[in-house]
Amino acid sequence: MPGSGSSVGSFLLVTDTHIQSESDLNGFGPARRRKYILHYVIKGCGYYEVDSNVYFISAGQSFIIYPGETVTYYPDPSDPWIYAWVNFIGLEAEELLGFIGFSKANRVAPEIDPGIVMPLFRQLCQPDSDPVTDCRNNGYLHVLLSIYMKHFPGKTDG
Repeated sequence: MPGSGSSVGSFLLVTDTHIQSESDLNGFGPARRRKYILHYVIKGCGYYEVDSNVYFISAGQSFIIYPGETVTYYPDPSDPWIYAWVNFIGLEAEELLGFIGFSKANRVAPEIDPGIVMPLFRQLCQPDSDPVTDCRNNGYLHVLLSIYMKHFPGKTDG
């Protein structure tokens, strides 16, 4: 179990982040993604398509994209979303996502209060790119994922 001496999640690297500043009707895909991407919907709603499934995602919810998958996602025209996202890679990423509750069969997290997760997304989106910032951002990613683990628990070691 994480926190009991486990090294789960000890190797994750942030590769890119972004927070949209305004809604637009642009979607993404279909395209194959090469990294894990965690999206958090700040406001509005939209759709996420993967493996012949279409998920409706609304404010406060999150969705995960796994590397190597062809995905499409786009805003609902009547209430286009604004979202934040973080790309990451890591040897333990898939196992950690399982502890959180994400899997290829469970791609959408229930609503989490933006007051809890948005401060971390804002920290992750600082414009600096140097070894100190990169190290700090990798730590912020671990904290962010620990919040998901608390609010959207998955498997346990026991």
